[in-house]
Amino acid sequence: MFLTEAQMTEIFTLSDAKKEMLHNTTISQEGPGTILTDFQTFLDFVAEGMPLSAKHYMPTKVLDALNQRMAIPYKHKLRRALQKSYPYLNGLYLLARSSGLTIVDGSGKKATLVFNEPIHDSWQKLNQTERYFTLLETWLLRSSPKIIGEDSRGVFSNPWYGLQLLFRQIPDEGLSAEAGASLADEFTYGPGLYSLASTDLFGLISLQSGEPPERLNIQIPSGRR
Repeated sequence: MFLTEAQMTEIFTLSDAKKEMLHNTTISQEGPGTILTDFQTFLDFVAEGMPLSAKHYMPTKVLDALNQRMAIPYKHKLRRALQKSYPYLNGLYLLARSSGLTIVDGSGKKATLVFNEPIHDSWQKLNQTERYFTLLETWLLRSSPKIIGEDSRGVFSNPWYGLQLLFRQIPDEGLSAEAGASLADEFTYGPGLYSLASTDLFGLISLQSGEPPERLNIQIPSGRR
């Protein structure tokens, strides 16, 4: 489903009320969303030395420890969870790699995620608002799903386009999707769980998670900020 020119114009045209809302919004560690807090937690892990798997993903021991330090730890009942089993961590990893803040060091016996020092030094000089919009721009305009092993083909390879389709499905009263249902399965592929989680991290929507089912790694309640 492609958006018409009229629909695109509607999406990109801000009403006076939305302009006022943006003008009055303060960017801080407390919001919108938890992106600045959780991303800093991720960077703290990198500073300690973050080991990676042979395919340059985060191993289980890193995922479990990092997830517990998130502002809202992600719940699952998987016995052996992979990086893609943690949509929020998957989104943060994509940001860290796509922004150039981190690079993979393969000089040792095992690959390690480390800081790209010149870019990290520049990052340290940014204020909260600059950091928020740097990460938002990175996610929407610079990120590549290939970094986290996701399909980069089709409309959902572009997060911005995928979000427009997603937002048009959410009514004012919110949208409920039980884990394992067809709508939850649909979100797995478009816009993708990592992208859906990133939308929550940036405070663009509000996801309310319930108890995860056995052996399934998705639970997608809903809402919209």
